[in-house]
Amino acid sequence: VIQATTKYEGGYGDTPSGAIICRDAQDHKAIGYTARVMGMGTVSPLVCRRLFHRIDKTTERLQQQNQSALNVIEWFQEQDFVKDILCSYINTSPYYERFQKYYKQGNGLFTVVFNDNITSAQVDDFINHAPLPLYGESWGGHVTLALRVNPVRSFTSLSVGEKVRISIGLENPDDIIRSFDIAKDVFA
Repeated sequence: VIQATTKYEGGYGDTPSGAIICRDAQDHKAIGYTARVMGMGTVSPLVCRRLFHRIDKTTERLQQQNQSALNVIEWFQEQDFVKDILCSYINTSPYYERFQKYYKQGNGLFTVVFNDNITSAQVDDFINHAPLPLYGESWGGHVTLALRVNPVRSFTSLSVGEKVRISIGLENPDDIIRSFDIAKDVFA
């Protein structure tokens, strides 16, 4: 397992680090050797200390991000410019039952699909006019991020329309909603 510990475990994006977890001793030895030869595998003591003291709060942060995301998703579902929400942890998702089987809650990440008449320029304006979310793709941190995406999957059909991937941070969900509410004027 390769896990970035910068976002969820670190919590605030100031812990550039990761972990590789091996079940097999031979894999562990090979990865350890490669890391040493390439000069990788060293994390500063300060980063280790931050991680150590923040790991205990990971569950709390994820719960907050999940609940905030559900509030923001509910707001998007009420908007007439939204066609669909792609999110496996809401009960309207075709993957909801499978999600419930393996996971306890969501992580604050979802995709908004806009109506067919919405252009990519309008979506970019929507993101740019929302005062709170930052434009970015490093999901899972303490700030809300939004990015226009165009996922292509041959093995499943996605809703057609412009899409924005949103990662909810630790801000007050009312502030996040207010920010998107300001930006929706671009669709008027």
